[in-house]
Amino acid sequence: MIEQKQLKYDNGKYSVDIDITVEEWKIMLLNEMIFNDVAKDMINKWYLQPNQEATHKEIMQKYYNEYHNHKSSPFNGIVNGLSNRIVKYLNRFEVVQSTGHGNSSFSIPFEGWVAGKTRNGDFVWKLRKELVKAIDELSLFTENKNRKIDAMILELEVYISEFKWASSESELTRLSNSQVDSLILKFQEKFPKEKLASFTFEEYALGTAQKEDSYSYWLEYKTEELGSTKGGSVDKHGIWLSKDGEFKATRKFSTDSKEESVKLMMRTLAELVEVGGSQNFAKIEKNLLTNTTKYKTLYLYYPDLYLPIFSDIHYSYLLKELGYNPKHYKGIMAKQKVLLEIKHKGKVLSKLTNYEYVHFLYYLFGVPRRKADNSPEIWIDGGILEKGSEGARKESHLKMVYEVVDVKLMSLDQEEEKVKKLGTREYKRDYEALQKSNTATGLRGEMLVMEYEADRLKKYPKLRNKIEHKSEKNDGLGYDILSFEVDGRERFIEVKATKGKRTSKLGFYLTAKELQVAKEKEEEGKSYWIYYVSEIDSVKPKIIPIKNPFAIENESCVEIKPLQYLVTIGVM
Repeated sequence: MIEQKQLKYDNGKYSVDIDITVEEWKIMLLNEMIFNDVAKDMINKWYLQPNQEATHKEIMQKYYNEYHNHKSSPFNGIVNGLSNRIVKYLNRFEVVQSTGHGNSSFSIPFEGWVAGKTRNGDFVWKLRKELVKAIDELSLFTENKNRKIDAMILELEVYISEFKWASSESELTRLSNSQVDSLILKFQEKFPKEKLASFTFEEYALGTAQKEDSYSYWLEYKTEELGSTKGGSVDKHGIWLSKDGEFKATRKFSTDSKEESVKLMMRTLAELVEVGGSQNFAKIEKNLLTNTTKYKTLYLYYPDLYLPIFSDIHYSYLLKELGYNPKHYKGIMAKQKVLLEIKHKGKVLSKLTNYEYVHFLYYLFGVPRRKADNSPEIWIDGGILEKGSEGARKESHLKMVYEVVDVKLMSLDQEEEKVKKLGTREYKRDYEALQKSNTATGLRGEMLVMEYEADRLKKYPKLRNKIEHKSEKNDGLGYDILSFEVDGRERFIEVKATKGKRTSKLGFYLTAKELQVAKEKEEEGKSYWIYYVSEIDSVKPKIIPIKNPFAIENESCVEIKPLQYLVTIGVM
């Protein structure tokens, strides 16, 4: 008897229980009479999306070359045919609607809901988790998935030189590799792993007279620069001495006596360190220590094997930014393995220490922080990127905030530049040092302009989808971003960013190539713009778009000074 499964509609979400098992999906995926090439191609496109979800418009824009001639989405027809073949093959149910909302065919391979205002499209399709698991187990799209990971790694590695430059210029607060090694060595000498099982309560716990020499104190405070475990309750340490001098133990380490609780605690710690060296992940996950104590301990004894991240929130956030669904990975260890696999696959990433790698990810995506201890509210501190690894623009609480300032060009004062003096010594500007590229600041400015251009063209999705961050792949073109006017003409954008506030005179440096391109575009009648971004590190940077500043009519408003010359001397 064919059972009727009712497609329910509640508050914008469609749901139906079709009870198709992973094994059944695997059998059908391998049956070309059910999953033909067209159906597989559609499923593959959704499979490669972050969280395996997307609207039709998002897919069609991402694969613009395939679908730009389609007046409407082809996916309804494809999924209708696929679902009919699945229903016919299983021969045990059919999906019927309880309302008149849309087509029910999608609900067999997908789940769906009405898209929010921030999504590009009206309706989100998400592959069913059993279908995703079947694809994973069959490694059906492994080649494509590996290609996606390789592309993501290449995208990440573009920023490594900027990250190292920002670190060397003290724009980032982090330790050098030698400082990390030195602090880890001090910890290991202070707490030799072979003696952990015999540690006393005073040697381990907070609250005792020698607390500042204790294992817990070093873990939370003296090695904080290697990764913070501060905040939250003291019970993360398992056992401790309260302010009124009373011995305390969490339920996991509570026994009939203090002595037995301490022995259990130290035995558990020693066992963790022992299995950590052999990377016995199953035993690590089962270990009774809290995640913060467990994973910081592992990093301090094996900094080449484990990452200095000790919070599940941080792992989930970073995985999501990299295009992974954190819900597919149970526990910190599983999530840590994914991040380490990404690192080991990259030619440049693999050369970073684990400490550098983690700080590099924070440099790109920012650090998730709670608004207060144990608060469910999270905010993101820093991060130069405001998009996921798929390049999909995020329109959420992470959206970049900016203000656009309209200006009119005015004639410059003709006063000669005064020479600054320091005491009785003449002070000369070091133009070479000034011209040294502030890569991190420039990159932040370019990302902000990319966001602004996407917003400016939001009513023109085809043009919006074609915006390119040219300098990200080739910084020798003489401009940074290729965008478009609303009539489809190209808009060439050079971005100049500064941490300072704007004045009535906007000063910046152009390379010979940049100046050449600016003048060529003007002569050719092309749309050329300088986007001057001020207060780039503030909460709301200012974007000042200036159209064709080097046009003849603007000569009195623009002053160009040659500061350096390329000198070539022929010798024998």
